[in-house]
Amino acid sequence: MSASPLLSVKDLKVSFGRKKNQTEIIQGVSFDLKPNSILGLVGESGSGKSVTSLAIMGLLPAKTSQISGELSFEGQRLDQMNPKELRDLRGREISMIFQEPMTALNPSIRCGKQVAEVMKLHLGISSGEAKNRVISLFNQVQLPRPKSIYRSLLNPLRWISLSERSTSRAVVGSSATKSLGLQASAIAIITRCICPPLS
Repeated sequence: MSASPLLSVKDLKVSFGRKKNQTEIIQGVSFDLKPNSILGLVGESGSGKSVTSLAIMGLLPAKTSQISGELSFEGQRLDQMNPKELRDLRGREISMIFQEPMTALNPSIRCGKQVAEVMKLHLGISSGEAKNRVISLFNQVQLPRPKSIYRSLLNPLRWISLSERSTSRAVVGSSATKSLGLQASAIAIITRCICPPLS
């Protein structure tokens, strides 16, 4: 018997604009992501891959975008959640690596603190435990000198974006790596962090 989908998208349509001046960008996208699996959306630049990711995460501008279809995570309708419900789910259960992850961190705040804040918010753990977990995650995503990077004000590598998401059960990536070599490394790291080994 096949497992129920972790993430399900059915007949997703996305339009931008106001009233009569709407342009449909996404036209009926459907797919299921099973637990402990990887699914890729392939298309040329401008085909709507990033818009699909943003729609799933509930991050499209409400005033200028119209979304129809069903978006479900573990049977919960994402498209019917209010903003608070989505915030509670994002980062804890489902996360996103943005198209330009190297701009995702604030360069005036220490790298480790920014990642630790996500853990404290969603996991309810102490600052000390969050710090230990962040350093451990920096190790998992193969950052050199993780303790030094924790204290750093610099935005060292896109792998920090991966570590922020590695406690989630589903990770949505929007062209997060530019080269095939980095794509392979990123997929391997995410798989190791969020998918348990098969018995």
